[in-house]
Amino acid sequence: PHRLHVLLARRLARRLYEARGRDEFERLVVVAGPPLLGLLREAMSKPTKACVEREIRKDLVHGPVNVLHEHLSAGV
Repeated sequence: PHRLHVLLARRLARRLYEARGRDEFERLVVVAGPPLLGLLREAMSKPTKACVEREIRKDLVHGPVNVLHEHLSAGV
């Protein structure tokens, strides 16, 4: 994996860990493309992983917001 992707995954995992520690969420839906999702899984702490309710293995960052909404709504 590219070094920047690894650093991004670690930074996201750290922020999620800190947010969980402040009770900012109880459950998570993680949306990321397969390469980043794998790196994020590796970087997340066990308590943070336990909060992951669902994973969406798609890179939706450049798509329209309604597509993201459709993916999130599909699992509800």
